[in-house]
Formats: sequence, structure tokens, C-alpha cells
Amino acid sequence: MEELEEYIKNILRDAKELSKNEYIITPFLDETYQKRLEDALKYNKKITIIKNGGIIDSLRNRIIIYNINDDVKPIFDIVVLKIKYNKKYITLGHRNILGSLMGLGVKRECIGDIIKDDNDDWYFAVSKEIYPFIKSNFNYVGSDNIDLDACDKEIKNIIKLEYKTHFLSSMRLDLVVKEGFYIPRSLAQKAINDGLVYVNHLPIISSDYKTKIGDEINLRGKGKIKLEEELGTSKSDKLIIKIGRYI
Repeated sequence: MEELEEYIKNILRDAKELSKNEYIITPFLDETYQKRLEDALKYNKKITIIKNGGIIDSLRNRIIIYNINDDVKPIFDIVVLKIKYNKKYITLGHRNILGSLMGLGVKRECIGDIIKDDNDDWYFAVSKEIYPFIKSNFNYVGSDNIDLDACDKEIKNIIKLEYKTHFLSSMRLDLVVKEGFYIPRSLAQKAINDGLVYVNHLPIISSDYKTKIGDEINLRGKGKIKLEEELGTSKSDKLIIKIGRYI
């Protein structure tokens, strides 16, 4: 939380000092950083922002900030790469792809979305400045040999959710986290108190925070869920909630 606020403070300072036709470009930011930055900058009527992650509907994006009256042609400097691998014998996943990249010393902020299409082809976005290093050194995911191609076609992030029905005595955040992520309530409360739970990309540290239908809840290291629909109440007077888990 302190790291986030310090980052926002520095961006706001730099935005005030922008010269004509200059712009600020961020590294890849997660949804929490994007939301916080957008909220902080929306009161400055002299600047505008645009964002791009290299992949359509990216969750991780680079943001460009510039003076609203400037004639700026911003360049995001993003390369999208396709992983070539033997699908017959190798199974790839988001976690081991990211782990292998970071194992090379590549910072998370240099990597955008990592996605798989319906053909089991994997793609990921990187900042252009780190691309030559990745092209030369990213040859393995774990112990499996791979190759890379720069992708010149548009790639779309297809967002999928797996839905299940849950019975809740209330919409308290700790209960929702317990049910949605299948962890004990005590661990849900600890995660909330430790600042690991985000509602609509903002950290919430109160276990009794009342969630609502439409909220997206992220538990760091465990993924993200969405409170999709209230289906009524059970015979025992519990709320019947349809929860989607991003997969």
C-alpha cells in the first residue's frame, strides 16, 4: 500500500512538470495501480491519459500521460510474442511462463498479459526495450524447450469465468473470500487484514466490508472472482449467490 501511494505521488509530481509535447509512459501496471492512477489524475483537467497493453482487452497496461492540448503521437513500445512449443508433449501454464521469465531477471513491470487462445497457443506482451534480451534468452519454460515469434496480428484476451453457486449468511467480505476462494474464514480474515484482498481493484482491510453484486474481488496469489448474481434465498434463509472465478 505504501509502495503504491509513493508511486502515485511521484507520477503526480512528474505530471505537473510536463513540458509541451512531452509525455510520461508507465511500465505495465496491474489493475490496482491503473485504477489508483486514473482516480488520482482525473481531477487534473490539463492532462489526459491513454492506455494500451498490446493485447486487446488487456488487464495489464502501460499508461501514457500528456498535456491535453499537445499534439502528441504517443508510442507504447510494446511487443507481443507467441510461444512456439510442441503441444503434443508439453503443457504450458501462466504460472510457469511467468516464473521462467522472472527467473531470467525480467521485472514483472516489463511483462504484460500472458494469455492462451482456444488453440492452446500462448502469447505475452513485453516492453520493447526488454524484447531483445527476452528473444535471446527466453528459450525454456521450466525444462521444456520453446521458441518465440513476434506477433503482427491482433490478439484478444478472451476472459472466461467458471461459475458456481454459494450459500452465504451475509455479503461480508470475509465470508465472500472464504466461499469464493475455498479457504477457512480465519485465513480470509488474515488476508484482508494483511492487505491482500482487493475489491474493484482497491485494497480493503475491513473483514465486515459489505460487498455487492457486480463486485470483483482479488486475493493476491489466488486469483480473482466476481459476484455475478443473487439467485434468491434458501430455506435456511441464506443468500444464494452465483460467483464466477476467472480462469
